[in-house]
Amino acid sequence: MAQKFYYKGLVLNIPEGVYAPSEDSLLFAETLENMQLKGIKVLEIGTGSGFLAILAARKNAKVDACDINPIAVKAARKNAEANGAVFRAFVSDLFKNVKGRYEIIIFNPPYLPEDEEDEIAGRSMQYSGGRHGNKIIKKFLDGAKRHLNKDGRILIVISSLTKHVGMKKYGFETRVIGKRKMWFEELLLMELTIKRNMPI
Repeated sequence: MAQKFYYKGLVLNIPEGVYAPSEDSLLFAETLENMQLKGIKVLEIGTGSGFLAILAARKNAKVDACDINPIAVKAARKNAEANGAVFRAFVSDLFKNVKGRYEIIIFNPPYLPEDEEDEIAGRSMQYSGGRHGNKIIKKFLDGAKRHLNKDGRILIVISSLTKHVGMKKYGFETRVIGKRKMWFEELLLMELTIKRNMPI
């Protein structure tokens, strides 16, 4: 069943099977709202309902947004139109259909460790990052540098429940730019930049 999501004047329709903005999304939103994005090329991987892409577009960023789920891409387009935002939305499994480079790449990945019940219930696509919670993040990091400007940055949320990834081995420097404490985990918003003297 579809649901609605409300945020500071935005009204989003969230179809069944599409990730509804949650605490991790709101942590991202707070950061985006305090960034200067006018004219900046932004890519959102895994856009879901289009919530974060809409926020970036409303700050006059040049936004591309993609998702592996065609239903999510359709929802993102409709939500953008309904909320007066303009961006390009398309289907892509991570970077598979992405072309070009961006100044900012944002990704709110599935980061929770998966157990057998998750697999049986079919919840993996929206929430679970594999047995250790980092499977999708590792695949993302494998392809990210090919689409990031040399002086660009990645914004990505991880959980304290996610097994350590070791982002430096993928060629990134990291710092925590936001936190949100939950009753069973802590969400961390990470900023990744390309290590100096690393080829891209």
